[in-house]
Amino acid sequence: MKRATIDSRTRSAVEDSTVSGGPDGVSQRVGPLVVLMRVATALGLLTTLVLATVAGMFTTGDIGMLRLHGTLSIVLAAAVLVQLVLTILIWRRNRALWWAPVAGLLVVIMTVLQIGMGETRTLTVHMPLGMAICAAEALLMYWAYGLRGAWRAPTATRDRTAKAGRTGDGARTAGEGA
Repeated sequence: MKRATIDSRTRSAVEDSTVSGGPDGVSQRVGPLVVLMRVATALGLLTTLVLATVAGMFTTGDIGMLRLHGTLSIVLAAAVLVQLVLTILIWRRNRALWWAPVAGLLVVIMTVLQIGMGETRTLTVHMPLGMAICAAEALLMYWAYGLRGAWRAPTATRDRTAKAGRTGDGARTAGEGA
């Protein structure tokens, strides 16, 4: 059996983090992009939940919570921008995940609209949009925690390149002549 060569764009399994207990009972490896995406989506979801709590406290009369609500919106904006960058990087490693940057961009757009609606006090749009962002963050986090090996090409692509005697980046596999 031939082993593929490893270049600078492909990390060896030794360098990657290991998560045990995949659906088939075998250890599943995840790369650093996936770990960062998990952290970013967890931060985004936690921020939306805290934002909703602070908004509830503000609407019941605690005026001081409005400043905290505005500060947390900036934290959420930063988190969704990081998520967008990470979804693009993950998509570049696996083109089958084309929808991930699209979803990330939609969440960024919703967050920018949300901040604008909050600044103009358009609460009829601001509150439902906040719930939609919270749901989107929950879905992105669910997706991120389901990712395994997203930096690799889809199975069909790997099979085709293996049959051609090449690695995913076009280099010859070990043992092949140049």
